[in-house]
Amino acid sequence: MALGPRGAPVYPRLAAPTRYLRVRSDQPPGVASHRPGARTLATTMSEIEYRHNFPLDPLDIVRVFDASGITRPTADLPRIARMFAAPSLVISAWQNGRLVGVSRSLTDYSYCCYLSDLAVDKAVQGRGVGRELIDRTRAIIGDEVSLILLSAPGAMSYYPAVGFQQADNAFVIRRKR
Repeated sequence: MALGPRGAPVYPRLAAPTRYLRVRSDQPPGVASHRPGARTLATTMSEIEYRHNFPLDPLDIVRVFDASGITRPTADLPRIARMFAAPSLVISAWQNGRLVGVSRSLTDYSYCCYLSDLAVDKAVQGRGVGRELIDRTRAIIGDEVSLILLSAPGAMSYYPAVGFQQADNAFVIRRKR
């Protein structure tokens, strides 16, 4: 994979402007370009479509966060907008044109990736959407990159079930608000 000036992966552009690339769910994710700087990973899995670094409306993000049960500052719309203004990697899940899941990560694409948000609307939880968001993140960052996250207390049993190992050697300085 080619690397850009900051070491981030550079994805090839498709010859024709294509908004979505649909593949069977048993095939590796495809890459399609829908505007400069953003890529769409799309596949159909029980009517769920996945997009890579697709621009998201902060109101849609707030709706998914609230519908998923994740605790985020959803009453502070400008803060949510800032959270998604410059992440390294966002994978979104869509059902019939509606955002139903999102993962947001910060990564250097060479050593570590911090999965800072993983949220799936409760209406589609249990259908593998969260696992697919994680799998697509892992496929993009590759085998040389550790995927790290801080779990919400209510999700501690979920992450081992999708391949994470609990770490005993982590430290955090908590935000004040």
